[in-house]
Amino acid sequence: MRSLLFLLLTQLFAWPVAAQGRLEGPGALFPVQDLAGRPGVANVVEQALVKALAERTELVDAEVLRNAQRRLRLRDPAAAPPASLERLAEASGADWLLAVTLHRASESEVSRATRAFAGPSATSNWAPRVPQITLAASLYQAGKDEAGNDTVVLAWAGFAAASGLDQRRVLGLGIIDDSEELARQAATRLLDGVLTTSASAKPAPGHPSRTGFRRAAGPVAIGPVAIGPVAVVPFRGIVERDATRAAATVADLALAVLFAEEVEVLSPGIVRDVLRREEVEVRGEVRRDVRAALAKAGARTILTGTVESWAIQGSVEPNPHVALGARLVDAKTGAILWIDGVDRQGSDFEAAFGTGGIHARGALAQSLMNSLIRGMLNDKNETGDGP
Repeated sequence: MRSLLFLLLTQLFAWPVAAQGRLEGPGALFPVQDLAGRPGVANVVEQALVKALAERTELVDAEVLRNAQRRLRLRDPAAAPPASLERLAEASGADWLLAVTLHRASESEVSRATRAFAGPSATSNWAPRVPQITLAASLYQAGKDEAGNDTVVLAWAGFAAASGLDQRRVLGLGIIDDSEELARQAATRLLDGVLTTSASAKPAPGHPSRTGFRRAAGPVAIGPVAIGPVAVVPFRGIVERDATRAAATVADLALAVLFAEEVEVLSPGIVRDVLRREEVEVRGEVRRDVRAALAKAGARTILTGTVESWAIQGSVEPNPHVALGARLVDAKTGAILWIDGVDRQGSDFEAAFGTGGIHARGALAQSLMNSLIRGMLNDKNETGDGP
């Protein structure tokens, strides 16, 4: 009876299920890129995505996709330029391509007090640790470039971060202590963004799409300067631990937030291709030659920045501390068009009785990046509409 009651309660308070949208035409899901070093969790994420997608659309057979990758010698299709993705889509018969990255999958300690209030939601041998997970995704589809040529375009970018404490209710109900269960829920939440966009979005004028996704709106401006397309280049991590991984997570997050705000972005594959050709590893700064190459590739502006804190603190339960700096640079002149930074802890968002706090670093970073990007766009609205 107790377990049945718990099941009913967790179903009642579960995250919303994915919208009943549909991706038109066959598509391909790349193997989940595991940057967290947790192959078991990455496999769970991939299985959850395959299951959810198979219920709503047609998936290209995994072996067909692997054979196409081998023939085209694409070791990491998610980082490939649009021309390579176009060839892969044609060779595999896919109308859309979905790439997902597992950035983090870890466990954080919680106090004995939190453990004591775990209630029936925890297993009998539950240790005082709760999981955290961070995922990012990019979806590519057949479309048109600015010159009207057939190509593969970035149709959607998404981000999802979760902690096992996110759904905690009175008496500890809703605590998730299983990394794999949290991974399944986060994967479903991430996919919800794809399906919702597929169901509701319409192609932008001049950018016909076989799958029904809209591309970002027309040029957004800060004062007299239009900012899109924006090239997001790697951020610089200046934290003591996991600096490179933290910076990669924040760069993918920035891409997702820009896309959600309908700011036109340059395909990540184009950015990576430019950096490879220039034989540089940009982290938090942009050299003149790199700026010129990105401008030639179509970027009007460049977004980069720093990750100055990426920590888990707190003696009672996980309390993330994230500090981010970001700046937008004119690709042609190098002029800084906008710069800002933010430094917060998850406990800063707590309401009465300890509710409302943010327990995952990825979720806190997402809140901060939303604030930064929206602040940048508000500057745009206050200073002018641009051309």
